[in-house]
Amino acid sequence: MPPSIPLATYRIQLTPNFGFDQAAALVPYLKALGISHLYASPFLKARTGSLHGYDVVDHNSFNPELGGEDAFRHLSAALATADIGLILDFVPNHMVARRPGMGTEVSLRCFVRYRLADPARASWRWRLDPCSRNVLRRSAGTR
Repeated sequence: MPPSIPLATYRIQLTPNFGFDQAAALVPYLKALGISHLYASPFLKARTGSLHGYDVVDHNSFNPELGGEDAFRHLSAALATADIGLILDFVPNHMVARRPGMGTEVSLRCFVRYRLADPARASWRWRLDPCSRNVLRRSAGTR
């Protein structure tokens, strides 16, 4: 069992081109280096094509572009055999805003517009909310 406090970490950036299986292949090298813990970039299901993994769309699933659950189990078994722990870079507030039936970019654009509207330059009016498609809201348009 690896120590509960990391003694030596090795950071890997998982991407669609370097997933769980490729990380598992590094484990013997990491063991030879004396690494106690592998520090992995986010590997929960992220937006398709993500190169960093911080734009998580599902905190309950492994990213299939990294190999999915079976490949994660392979990495976990390799780490356990080498007595190396795993640290996940997990940031709960890094999650893509998404509404059913809407594209991620539209949701993010609407979120940014709402949050960054300058109240001093706004002309307030009631209208149908384009981001929810069915909610009337008081909106700020620029003057």
